[in-house]
Amino acid sequence: MDTSLFAGEIFMEQKKIGKTYFKRQNGFYFAIGSNYNILMWKIKKRTPKSYVIEYVRSIIVVDTYDGVLYKFNITENELKNKVKRVFPLRRKFKNAHDILTGLLTQTKYYCFSGKCEVLQENGNFIVSETPQIL
Repeated sequence: MDTSLFAGEIFMEQKKIGKTYFKRQNGFYFAIGSNYNILMWKIKKRTPKSYVIEYVRSIIVVDTYDGVLYKFNITENELKNKVKRVFPLRRKFKNAHDILTGLLTQTKYYCFSGKCEVLQENGNFIVSETPQIL
């Protein structure tokens, strides 16, 4: 079996880390849910068994305790300009790309605009804006 994506297409990885907190105007913080960090990588080259990929950006999907989904985009400084080789056929969770694509194509999210301030600390995020439904 060969890899299925081609140069220029997007390869996605997911890691579940940390929580997202909302900062209220009075300075108090509260957790709104757990983070799914979806890393977007552009395929530079491919072989039958691997991809050489370059980091593009991350999409954070926050799964709240009551089932609401929040979404915002970030660029992780430690991954900027990072290029690596991955072997997707060696991974235990082979259909992750399809599941992540499905998660990202959901029609209703509460989204934070590009104007909001998102602070990143040890896998946690602090957001300083009221989200809008999209």
